[in-house]
Amino acid sequence: MIKSAKWIVSLNLSLLFFSGALLTSYAETPETSFSLPEFQATYYFDSRDYNTLNIQTSMDLPLGFDFWGFTDIHGNQNDPDRRFVPERSFMEYRLRRDFNPEWVFGIEGLGFELEYNGFDGKETTALRYGILYKHSLSFLFDDASWLQWRYHPLETFEEGQQASVIFRMGIAPGFYLSGFVDYNFDLDGKPAWVAEPQINYELNELVDVVMEIRYNGFEARNSQLKGFGLAPGFKFKF
Repeated sequence: MIKSAKWIVSLNLSLLFFSGALLTSYAETPETSFSLPEFQATYYFDSRDYNTLNIQTSMDLPLGFDFWGFTDIHGNQNDPDRRFVPERSFMEYRLRRDFNPEWVFGIEGLGFELEYNGFDGKETTALRYGILYKHSLSFLFDDASWLQWRYHPLETFEEGQQASVIFRMGIAPGFYLSGFVDYNFDLDGKPAWVAEPQINYELNELVDVVMEIRYNGFEARNSQLKGFGLAPGFKFKF
């Protein structure tokens, strides 16, 4: 009952937070056009004897909002005979909007987001909300480089918090780095890092060759699992 009540309170706070922003946004941003969704699919071969299919989706929404998210479908670790068989999944989807710079002392790229996490289709789901700040790294090899900082002070599952850095950095012709580093604060005193930086080489406009470096602090705690792995693969952009 207590956990259910916390879910309801947190969800209502999130809805109030977004409703207020939506009403203010509507007054300032009358456009209500959608963009067509964009998709990416990446297939990885993890060194821990399983494969992963990652599907990403993004689109612009009315009133300055945007939507981004992904679903990972994995095999199980240390099971090479069934590495192609999907056994577990994880999904993460975000609804985001930048603040009007006039609200935040002229700072551009500062905004808020509501994030949903789901594990294996079970009831172990989490709803997070917090702030983000995204800025350009145009001084690097290409002007599409950027860095995004995120902090989620409230979470509906396990009462944790999370701080993240997400990035895309051009490093040479056809090459760029992408990925994230998450730091998960747990109230039980056992924080954990999760990081997946990735090197990408663009074969053409539709296909990249990738190499992802994976570390999961939650898996590293489990004596039956390995926290670190390497995952080469192919990315298909639609």
